[in-house]
Amino acid sequence: GDSAATADDIAPLDLQRLPEVGRYFFRGQAANLPVESGNAWQPAWDRFEAEHGPLGEHITTMLTNDPWDAAIVPAAAKLFLHYGSRLTTKKYLDGLSWMPEDLREVISIHTLNAGVAPSKTLALFATMPAVMSTDGVWVPTGGVNELAQMLARLATESGASIHLNERVTSVARRRVVTETATYEPDIIVSGLDAGVLAGLMGKKVKQSRSASCSGIAVFAVLDEELPSEVVTHSVIMPDDPDDLYSSLKNRTLPAQTMAFLNYYRAGHIYPNARPTVAILLTAPPDGKQYDITSDFVQREMARISDILELPRPLSAMITDHTMLHPEYFAGFGGLGGALYGESHPWWRSGPFHAPAYSSWRSRWLWRVGASVHPGGGIPAVLGGALISTNRLLSSLSR
Repeated sequence: GDSAATADDIAPLDLQRLPEVGRYFFRGQAANLPVESGNAWQPAWDRFEAEHGPLGEHITTMLTNDPWDAAIVPAAAKLFLHYGSRLTTKKYLDGLSWMPEDLREVISIHTLNAGVAPSKTLALFATMPAVMSTDGVWVPTGGVNELAQMLARLATESGASIHLNERVTSVARRRVVTETATYEPDIIVSGLDAGVLAGLMGKKVKQSRSASCSGIAVFAVLDEELPSEVVTHSVIMPDDPDDLYSSLKNRTLPAQTMAFLNYYRAGHIYPNARPTVAILLTAPPDGKQYDITSDFVQREMARISDILELPRPLSAMITDHTMLHPEYFAGFGGLGGALYGESHPWWRSGPFHAPAYSSWRSRWLWRVGASVHPGGGIPAVLGGALISTNRLLSSLSR
């Protein structure tokens, strides 16, 4: 391509800021983040955001720089000074005696973005809702898939060849076998779950005793717009979050789950001519297939419809849909469809994650994705890929 072209020239990305992080529904209460004026949670939220919102800069530094780079020392020091000895999300939030219990639960449940309970994540997860409120939630025009398309355009412009729908059947040093071809690469970079990759390498994989959560997703077209007060991102929480965490740990369906309703009006963000929703249900990593008629799915859609006071049930408004479920996610993710694979103690979140980006025993193998940067979400996954890639390039120059 044109060597003078910049990344913005090759793959422009237009971002739109959403007016709120989301609207949260919990135990008969409803509030936006940031909490709106007049809500009972507002004073506590304003204090929390004032203390935590400015930490986004330091978290970004931690996510995008090598853990052993001296550049992260000031950021790490700032965060550790802020959290003190309360290093898990649960311990930190439990120590905020001035915060209403229900608001603590709303903030705590964001740890499911890493697939695990608040007792198993670093305290910085408590900070993330405030950072998102301060810095904003931004969505690419055309949808989140535009990020993948942007990266693909940059890769192909740099000379890469992208092969789609070519299932890998085995991986070894200088050998990757797919259903249709065999490749002999010098370096292999894997974004697969650690257990899936181990199986492709011929290793025996034991089912983990502890796994992150899975999910059930219904992507649907509606026959009419939802009421004007329904925001882009609604979070419908369970009445008993501890019961949800316990059910996920035991790999059983909860009585109520955390549900997302991502709603896009016709022509908003996506170039669709009809209103669409993504109904995302936190689910255990049970490896099962669910459809829209499954009792759990129907029950949760009815609960969402009731809590949002929709004029008609969601199930009656859907004209077309497709679904993803634990069986689907198990095809390339963790055993049972665990979105972030095996769960680990909280102190192995960050630089002490296992597996590592690479190992001295397999210098030809490098890893990206959730297995090497647990934390959930696009920033953590892209940050981990950035760190791993920089290490790889450094190793090639030696």
